[in-house]
Amino acid sequence: MVEIVDLLDGLLDASIGGVPFLWADSRDEPGRRVLKFLFPGNDIPAFVDLGQDDGPIAMTGMVIGDDYVSQANALRDLFSSPGPYTLLHPLLGSFLVYSEKRPVFTDSQASLRCTKFEMSLWRDTPRQPVPPSTVPYHGMQSP
Repeated sequence: MVEIVDLLDGLLDASIGGVPFLWADSRDEPGRRVLKFLFPGNDIPAFVDLGQDDGPIAMTGMVIGDDYVSQANALRDLFSSPGPYTLLHPLLGSFLVYSEKRPVFTDSQASLRCTKFEMSLWRDTPRQPVPPSTVPYHGMQSP
């Protein structure tokens, strides 16, 4: 018979918005935004790099224990509030995220005292400041 301790060995501690949960798995898509241009009469494509674009982070987590209902409700309340949230990921570290879409919570009679949830998150990347324009302004003059 499988002990609950054996099941928890593969799960790592994580949290979002200060609400702890057990991390089961995640998938992320780091990379860059690249546009490919094709021109008539030319077989060689042109590429334009539009900068870094880390795709969403898809995560599966669990709350387990006698108080799993209150733990799951704390997560539900968190996702009902505006972001960003601080994600403490056991492998990627700590950073700010926004929820890409509503998380999906799953409860099952087969797994009592456990709520599983899936979420998809965007990293909150700070915008780079826009440099001031060096073009002189020749707009309307006040009288």
